[in-house]
Amino acid sequence: MSSGPSDAGRTCPSAACEPGAILLGLVDAGDRVGYLSPPLRIDEEFVSRARRGRSPEKRFRFAAPCV
Repeated sequence: MSSGPSDAGRTCPSAACEPGAILLGLVDAGDRVGYLSPPLRIDEEFVSRARRGRSPEKRFRFAAPCV
């Protein structure tokens, strides 16, 4: 993983767990999001590990460029 986006491009705050997406935060047991500061850009290794167990989209919040 690397630090978050370096440009001011717009992102969709409800993205899938895919390489290059931005990890915004972690979802707790009460379905509240604890946001990371700074957010992190995820890589293939993170995606592979996150897909073990429950859906990563239920445990994390991701962002990706808006289309």
